[in-house]
Amino acid sequence: MTQSAPRHAVPAVSGFADGVWLVRGRAEARQVIEDSARFRAAAPPEFVPGRSKSFFLATDAAGPDGRSRFRTALAAALSPVRLRTLDELLLVPLAARLAGRLPTDGTSFDPLDDYIRPYTRQISHALAGLPGDVAVHLGARIKVAAELVVDDPADAAASALLAEVWSSIEQVTRSGQLDPEGLAGFALGRGLISADEVPLLVVPCWKWRCWT
Repeated sequence: MTQSAPRHAVPAVSGFADGVWLVRGRAEARQVIEDSARFRAAAPPEFVPGRSKSFFLATDAAGPDGRSRFRTALAAALSPVRLRTLDELLLVPLAARLAGRLPTDGTSFDPLDDYIRPYTRQISHALAGLPGDVAVHLGARIKVAAELVVDDPADAAASALLAEVWSSIEQVTRSGQLDPEGLAGFALGRGLISADEVPLLVVPCWKWRCWT
């Protein structure tokens, strides 16, 4: 997160590391999220490897004029009611399925490879709202691009990969394959974003996974 206002504007905002700010408290977090005039997510060149994480990175890419609208769309897609629905229909059942596959006879297993990675991968795909094969294909490209921009924010190969991802998401949207229960599909179905803006809410699902 970066801010154009003095740090004391929100007392709970404090320095966490060089170039990284930390917000403590639900009320303070709401203030930061709702105040798009003074606060924004870090742009790719401002990311601190191993520290920076932002689900709002791509939504802020819409620019100052669209920032509030995109945050409203994201807030609607992740409202308390929606989160309860996702918890009941997606998060808990997936966790139970993966846990049920783990050995119970004393055989060793890898928590990261056998549970955490499959869980985050499938959740990110569901939130993106893309067909499974497309999600895997594009997710691999975003991961490579994310690694490239850490070394060079202006890397041409990374830009080409992200342009391909963007185009593919637009094609999925035009062909009617976007899941209406995903973040972008939910916002699109309620007129909160346009079809051309769908990638701005799809891409963060992978960026959250790549940078965690």
